[in-house]
Amino acid sequence: DAKTLYLSNPTRTSGAFFDSHHTKRRLYRSFQVSSETTPNVVTGERVIPGLATKKYIEEKRDEWGPDYKNNPLYKVRILGEFPDQAPNCFVGLADLMKAIIRAEVDHETDLDQPLRLGLDVARYGDDDSVLVARRGRRLVRLPLLLPKGDGPQIANAAVEAAMPLLSPAESTQRRRVELYVDAIGVGWSPIDALRRHPNCGFTIVPVVSSAKSTVIGDKGLPIYFNLRAELWGLMAAWTKDALIPDGDGLLQTELI
Repeated sequence: DAKTLYLSNPTRTSGAFFDSHHTKRRLYRSFQVSSETTPNVVTGERVIPGLATKKYIEEKRDEWGPDYKNNPLYKVRILGEFPDQAPNCFVGLADLMKAIIRAEVDHETDLDQPLRLGLDVARYGDDDSVLVARRGRRLVRLPLLLPKGDGPQIANAAVEAAMPLLSPAESTQRRRVELYVDAIGVGWSPIDALRRHPNCGFTIVPVVSSAKSTVIGDKGLPIYFNLRAELWGLMAAWTKDALIPDGDGLLQTELI
C-alpha cells in the first residue's frame, strides 16, 4: 500500500525513487499528483476514500501559518513534491516523515518501556512551557503546552498532565518515572516545587544544558561542544528510529 511504498522509498534527494523523477526520468513514466487537484478537493466531497480532503488541506494550511507554501511539509504532504533540503540538514525531513508513518502503522512497539518525561520551562512571556513524554523510541503523544505561570503553577500543571500517561505500575511506584527539567534560569523554581509536590513522586533530574558533554571520542576529547549539542545529536539520531504521532505541524516544522 502507499504507506509501505513510502517507507521503502522515502522522500529524499537521492535513491531510486528520487532518480525516477529526476536524473533517470527518461527511463520511467512518472506521475506527480497534488492533493489540491484530486476529486475530493475539487468537488468538496469524499469521492475517493483515503485521499486528502479539502478540510484536511485547510487544517494543514492553518497549522503551518501564512507562509505555508514555503514549508517543506506542505510540498511533500500536499503538493506531492520532493522537499528542498540541504544535504547537511541536522534533522532530516525524510527521517521525520518515516517516523510519523511508523507510528501510524505500529501501535505496539516500546509501549512496555519506562515513561520518560521532559519539561522545558518558560514561565511568562512569548515562549511556552512544554511537557514531552516518550517510551523508548515512541513519542507517547504530541508535546503538551502548559499554561503560563510561576514555578509552583508550572510544576502543578506538569504533574496533572503527566498522570494520565502513567501505567498502573507507574501510578503506584512513581519513582520509576524520570522527569528531566531544564534547569537553566527559571527552571529551578519548578524543580523545587516538583520535589515538594504531594502528588508527584517522580525522580526529578535537573538538566544543565551548558554543562560539558559526556560523550568522549577516540582522542579522549568531547565529541560535542556541550550537553545541549549532545542532546540535539542524540535527538537527531533518535528520529531515525522513532515513532512520532502526526497532526502537529508546529513540532514537525521546528524539528526540521
